[in-house]
Amino acid sequence: MLIAGPLRLRPYERDATIGEEPLLLRSKEFLLLESLLRRPGRILSKTVLCERVWGSGYLVSDNTIDVTVSSLRSRLADTLTRTDFDADIIGVETVRGMGYRFVSKKEVS
Repeated sequence: MLIAGPLRLRPYERDATIGEEPLLLRSKEFLLLESLLRRPGRILSKTVLCERVWGSGYLVSDNTIDVTVSSLRSRLADTLTRTDFDADIIGVETVRGMGYRFVSKKEVS
């Protein structure tokens, strides 16, 4: 299980929750979130994310990655609004010219 603040992601079950609220994700969004959570706080380039999410045999445009990140952010925000957690407690941050990283602003016990 991967844990970041109120977020719980169970890769083998393909299941994610924020607190008790289910986080409903498409396949690529789930793989993207899993990749980022496996390296919390570290910047992952678009090339690395492309290989981990789509596989090395696919040519994926930067726009495809950007759209998937945007969709993941929206789903995180929508789910957070249905919980008692602050909307900015977790998220995907853009590091201009480098890639993306997952951020968790505080730990939840």
